[in-house]
Amino acid sequence: MMKFDGKMQNNYNQQLQINQKTDFLSQEVMNATQFKAENLIIEQPDKFPKMTQSLIITNCFLKTCNGLGFNQNIIHLELVNNDIENIYELGNLHLLKYLDISRNKVSNISQLQNCNQLETLKLANNKLQNIDVINNFSKLIQLDISNNEVLILLPIFSHINFDVMWVSIQNTTQTQDIQTQLWKYIAVMIVRYRSSIKTTQYDVQLTIKDDLELVSLIFLKYLKVTKLYINSCSNVSFQDLPQTIKFLWVCDTPLQSIQGIQNCKSLTNLTLRRDNLVQLQRELFLLLELSSLIYLDIAQNFLVDVSFVSKLSQLQTLNISQNAISSISCLQNLKTLQCLDMSYNSVEDVSYLTSSLCQLNISYNRVKLISCLRSNLVFLNTCHNEITDFSVCSQMTNLIDFRSDLIIQNQTGVVTDKCTQAPLIVQTELYSKQQQTENDHFKNKYVSKIQNEILSIENEQFDFKCINDLKIKELNLFKCEQIMLDKINVIHLSIEHSELKNIIGIESNEQIQSLSLRFNQIRCIQPLKGLLNISKLYLGHNAISDIEPLRNLKYLSDLDLKFNKISNLEPLKDLDLISLELESNQINNIHGIKNTCTKLGLKSNLIANLEPLKQMTQLTELNLSNNQIQSLNSLRQLLNLKFLQISQNQINNIDPLKTLTNLSLLDLHLNHISNLQPLRDLILLKDLNLSENTISNIEPLRNLLNLQELRLNKNSITNIEPLRKITGLVVLNLQNNQVENFGAVQQHKNIQKYIID
Repeated sequence: MMKFDGKMQNNYNQQLQINQKTDFLSQEVMNATQFKAENLIIEQPDKFPKMTQSLIITNCFLKTCNGLGFNQNIIHLELVNNDIENIYELGNLHLLKYLDISRNKVSNISQLQNCNQLETLKLANNKLQNIDVINNFSKLIQLDISNNEVLILLPIFSHINFDVMWVSIQNTTQTQDIQTQLWKYIAVMIVRYRSSIKTTQYDVQLTIKDDLELVSLIFLKYLKVTKLYINSCSNVSFQDLPQTIKFLWVCDTPLQSIQGIQNCKSLTNLTLRRDNLVQLQRELFLLLELSSLIYLDIAQNFLVDVSFVSKLSQLQTLNISQNAISSISCLQNLKTLQCLDMSYNSVEDVSYLTSSLCQLNISYNRVKLISCLRSNLVFLNTCHNEITDFSVCSQMTNLIDFRSDLIIQNQTGVVTDKCTQAPLIVQTELYSKQQQTENDHFKNKYVSKIQNEILSIENEQFDFKCINDLKIKELNLFKCEQIMLDKINVIHLSIEHSELKNIIGIESNEQIQSLSLRFNQIRCIQPLKGLLNISKLYLGHNAISDIEPLRNLKYLSDLDLKFNKISNLEPLKDLDLISLELESNQINNIHGIKNTCTKLGLKSNLIANLEPLKQMTQLTELNLSNNQIQSLNSLRQLLNLKFLQISQNQINNIDPLKTLTNLSLLDLHLNHISNLQPLRDLILLKDLNLSENTISNIEPLRNLLNLQELRLNKNSITNIEPLRKITGLVVLNLQNNQVENFGAVQQHKNIQKYIID
């Protein structure tokens, strides 16, 4: 008879913890309702506790389950990391809901066939090949069969329930069978979309990609998939598509046939892009049986004939762009069609288009006349055609977005100025406080009468002499060339991604209040010296080293200088900045920032001394990540901080943070932190990142009940019991730790992203 040592609580309803030596068959052991033994030698006990409902024997060299079958009260059983080969007697435990026999030598689990109350089953690291018995477990919500020799995984999904938390199948034996090639993707889907699976619609979304060979899609019916994305696969067959599917997106997948798609009667949205449909022209009639289809995208398939769509009378959106179509007469019967993209074809005649259209793209065709177009259009793109007469546009009182190569005076109610004879996009957006647009700006025949308009130009050369005639207040230029800054006189100006090197001439625009010159090649900002009315300035991603010209811009409140070559902040010392972004510069001294600042970004610099931050008590957001910081003492008085990021430094003591009780986000990853005690009172924390430190004890986190995102990966954590009451967690990362028991978080219903080894 084996001897152990242990302690028992005052009554038998409490857990009995066995540590060393006591009589295993004593009354106190045999009558305990909860029994736990760890790290002992219990090779072959005569009997198991007879009253136990929860039995845990881990790492105890246990070789047999003999005797367990007599205790039919057991609900929770853990026999992890033992030497068990035969689990025959476990088949008598009909009340069993939780079973973990991971890390044993079990090769047969058929004896569990009557354990149909099982909700959690963990079988990792055994010698299993057959798991057919799982068909009997209709209540199963959690399964782990990692690191086994399973060949056929189909039983996993035969009775799987929609509240499934996770299925782990990593490192199972791989074969050419399609079912074993796809299970990993399915398992990822179950983790990723658990929250949507729980909706009343049971909307399940699955993505399959990365050059898989899809011999069969039969597995889908077990998941009741409603949304399916297939990208860059081969040998796809639609014969086994589930009838539940509503949304199907197949791209860059050379189809051999679309036979079977006609059975998807619930399909409403169908995209077949770059899928070799030109070789399947005779099968396209199968789409006519999709009576619920309202969205069809068959772009980029080299199609010449799309006449089959004439019978899809319920269509609301149709994309036939980038094919080889010359006639669209088939569209005249589509009375419900609202959105049509027929760009990049060879169409000449658009008279067949119906009056129901609201959005129309006919760009890159051979169209000459658009007088047939109806007045309901909200969006119209006519670029790269042979159109000369745009007079019909003056009747389009709903038109908001109009795109064309040539706009002639008095022919449209959107843009009528003769100077705008260049490709452009005009978005007429009035900033009326009463929000009473009433289309008045469309009724005007001259753009010069339109106030508060936004003009956006992309990838074009433009005659900037016309800008002032348009009387716009906001101008956005993206990837433009030959920009004439001295001709621009607006309140809000954005010139980005345009390889701009010289900004001489911008000083003439004295009324400018907001300026963005991000993603250019600017070195000298001397011309900005005279923009005394500017309040928002965005100069990120340039090559600026000297910011002296900013010294006298007294109205500046928002300043973005990230990704430059700045080292000296002294010119900013008198500016009442509210938001200052200095990420990725060459700063080692942060003297020069006034205490008016509420948002400060200093990520990726050379900062070691935080002393100047002591007086910046207005700060609510501070980013100090990726610097050379060792001490946080200067942060003690920053009591208004809500967002603090100090990852990738050399910090081992976080005691100064205990006063920052308003923190909502705290990022401390990649430091040398082991003691979390200073965090125990930061109860407003919602997002906490402690990954890649030296943490073993997370007890101080127990009371942080508002946490929604918690990252603890790459530490030395073994016990996660303190997380049991933090039920609001949405994201939890415990990867690369030594946790064996995840029971504390397995019932957290809100977790959408759950990462473990």
